[in-house]
Amino acid sequence: MTESAEALDDRLAAVEALVAQMEATLASGQPDAGLPAADELVGLANGLVDDVRDKPGAAHERPEAQAELLAALHVFRNAAFAFRRLGDAAGERRRALLEACTAMIDQGRDHLVRFRLS
Repeated sequence: MTESAEALDDRLAAVEALVAQMEATLASGQPDAGLPAADELVGLANGLVDDVRDKPGAAHERPEAQAELLAALHVFRNAAFAFRRLGDAAGERRRALLEACTAMIDQGRDHLVRFRLS
């Protein structure tokens, strides 16, 4: 049984909401408030990656679209990993992690746009 497009859209909306929460806490300068969202994002992204890999064609019929979706999920998950390290970082390392998180969020969104256009 393959995942319906509606179910996938719901799960992607959840991913995007968690990314938005992380982004908002980055902007507020209080990243610790976003740790639950980052943790949840890692789990949700991992689950989606597994589902897309285990059920070929479930996310989309075209391999290029699946590749864009997987890329988005991996990048968002990596952003969450970097986000979780912010609490232990200071100075230049903290600034680099903040920039990396922002860049990965932008890159993930770009992959999602390409996925949706395919």
